[in-house]
Amino acid sequence: MLFTKPYIEAPAGIFVTNKIEGPIELSNCDKKKVSISIGYGMQDYLETHHPKIELYLISDILTGLHRVSSGISEAFIKNVVLAIY
Repeated sequence: MLFTKPYIEAPAGIFVTNKIEGPIELSNCDKKKVSISIGYGMQDYLETHHPKIELYLISDILTGLHRVSSGISEAFIKNVVLAIY
């Protein structure tokens, strides 16, 4: 198959409260409560490559942001473009 170059790139972001200090990376999220949207590629990636992260599967972006802002989750991972909208 041949593919064209992507016309837009939208990286995933790790959203946390301002109480978290220092750089936030997947490598230091082990044993943390992280919310992600169910059924997206990020779910499979995290389950396969970062099995020590405690995943909470959510259905929508507002729930993920609410979980972080209320302290239920320590982080929310989502496509940056969708999450900042």
